Amino acid sequence: MSELLNIEKLAAALDEQHPCGEGLEDFVFDPDYAELERLAQGKPEQVMGDETIPAEEPDWRAVQDKALALFERVRSLRVAVLLTKALCTRQGLAGLCAGLALIDRLQENWWDEVEPLIDDGDATERLHTLAELASEQGLLPLIRQSELVRSPAIGRYTIRDFLIASNKLSASKHEESATLTSINQALMDCDLEFLQATLAFVDEAAELAGSIETRFNQNVSASALIDLDPFTRLFGDIRPALQEVLGRRGIAVESSGESNDGDVSNAGSAAVPAASGEIRSREDVVRMLDRITEYYNRNEPSSPVPLLVQRAKRLVAADFMAIIKDIASDGYKQADVLLGGPDDD
Repeated sequence: MSELLNIEKLAAALDEQHPCGEGLEDFVFDPDYAELERLAQGKPEQVMGDETIPAEEPDWRAVQDKALALFERVRSLRVAVLLTKALCTRQGLAGLCAGLALIDRLQENWWDEVEPLIDDGDATERLHTLAELASEQGLLPLIRQSELVRSPAIGRYTIRDFLIASNKLSASKHEESATLTSINQALMDCDLEFLQATLAFVDEAAELAGSIETRFNQNVSASALIDLDPFTRLFGDIRPALQEVLGRRGIAVESSGESNDGDVSNAGSAAVPAASGEIRSREDVVRMLDRITEYYNRNEPSSPVPLLVQRAKRLVAADFMAIIKDIASDGYKQADVLLGGPDDD
């Protein structure tokens, strides 16, 4: 599946008795894992007197090497997520897909054994680990920095450049933004095989994220479901533009089912409904809740509102009794009696 990682080897059993390694209950305290986390954090900006020492980005090559070294003795989703970050940063969308493929295979092969372990039915630690894939504090900013297109004549643009130019993402203060026209010109001028490969990686990443989410949610309780929709929506935002440009360059591409206006020059209004648009379905409700969360994560990161919004989002598709149980567990039994639930013998 990937030329960057040997997925079969990295997801294979370490030994018959301990297929994912030993001592996994305390793996989070492992010195080598602590070193991996330290490497992945980089160094924050420091102020010493009148001197400001700039922040330093993580050494992603060191992160990748350390993660692969840990895979010699452990099968861990925590390590796989950090490896995915490193691969995405160093290898772009190809690296992202390689990391996601490993995560998906680890869940498929070793649901009960892979680290973090499910503790007596409690999947909280694993949920938090995989939620990094769709987090503004996790993988999403790294994906946006991935190269979308490069043209010898026009220049190089990232996914973030495209999202800002198409009004799907706000630029930071004093940031100079590329125009959609220049990005469109680069897409028309770039190597055709590169453009086709980019679309293939976009589709593969969305498919792998869907598989990871589905596999997780099929194995946990309704109160512990994971939502990777911000991840898949990111790729839904850029796919119509790639599809449209390939069509103009003579390559027919099947639609992914996302709505779009078929014109990259109008991409700012494609794929995602405006916040003021009419809500016609539960899916629209979820999109609006996601946009609220994105606003707070971007503009008020210390606010607790996103936690409440995400809780509400979990309940969108729940039935009445599931909602009562989630928000008022003491009232669940009373509601069950009132609605004629089974008697306890």
